[in-house]
Amino acid sequence: MCQKWVSPVRSVREGTEGQWVVSQCRSCLRALGVKGRRGMSSSASEEIIARWHIHLASKFPTKAWTAVGVVGAATLLALWATRSPLMTLVFGVVLFSAIADFLLPMTFTLTRRAAMMRGWFKAQRIEWQDVRAVHEDDSGVKLSPFAHRSRLEPYRGVYLWFNGNREQVMAWVKALATNAENIRR
Repeated sequence: MCQKWVSPVRSVREGTEGQWVVSQCRSCLRALGVKGRRGMSSSASEEIIARWHIHLASKFPTKAWTAVGVVGAATLLALWATRSPLMTLVFGVVLFSAIADFLLPMTFTLTRRAAMMRGWFKAQRIEWQDVRAVHEDDSGVKLSPFAHRSRLEPYRGVYLWFNGNREQVMAWVKALATNAENIRR
């Protein structure tokens, strides 16, 4: 895996797990076993290196139905307690938005400048130059702006969920997070 992007060719490639990868480096794409269609991105500075989607509710259907049941029951309890349809609607929307990242699909994008997560109600972004620590676990990798663990860490940075693409994501993160002092599992 190269550390710099030297080839002038920009091409969109479909990987074996179905995620879309854009790169300027053909040797990196060959090393990852990526092949597919050709295309162009709109901006060289925001060129998409990798993009993938995950829908956690489809991976954990029992938890999804449980969460929907709890939100529905709490919303009905709010209707009974307040007897106000408007307050019940507000309460239901707030509860749904709290678990929307679990129930609705999320898209993760890596560019040469930043890592991004976009959901229906939330978008997060961290510039690679701001990544000070990388914490990998079984489900994904946390890109943190803090060099050491902090109480603020859950509210800062970006968590990238894996979707059958652990090796590819970790290879890109290790290549792009050059300021990271801690890369650990």
